[in-house]
Amino acid sequence: MILKIYQNGKYDSILQAYQLDRLEYSDTPLRSLAFFKGRDDIYPILIFNDFEQLVGFFILDKGDGLADYGFPKDAYALIRSFSIDERFQRQGYAKASLNQLIAFAREHIDNHLLHLVLAVNERNIPAQNLYQSCGYRVVKSDIAGKKGNLLLMQKDV
Repeated sequence: MILKIYQNGKYDSILQAYQLDRLEYSDTPLRSLAFFKGRDDIYPILIFNDFEQLVGFFILDKGDGLADYGFPKDAYALIRSFSIDERFQRQGYAKASLNQLIAFAREHIDNHLLHLVLAVNERNIPAQNLYQSCGYRVVKSDIAGKKGNLLLMQKDV
């Protein structure tokens, strides 16, 4: 498992091939990149398997997204748009990438990072179970989101 920070344009051809048909809870990587374009406080992260295939994507937000949920920017990062390409789901890539994330983020983004937070749709029980198995706990509930009510989950280092 390899995590890499997206470099503008470098991975666009493989991102176009990313398969995510169920957009009930997350958006495609290309749509997420377009939405956050121009912000210098977000870090798109690509998840590759050991065969150098793109298997997943998410964004680490060190900016206003944190404030939107009532978290300070210092020592926190917000995970956004987390998804695994449907061809690679249920193979352990989500859990492995979440477990590597803190070390990766400290090395490449913010060495003072102490907390990771994320918002998950309250109807998305499989994702909640995944996050809990990786050490995240619910810290806020009943947050209105674009695709339904959200739970905010946090992992402390």
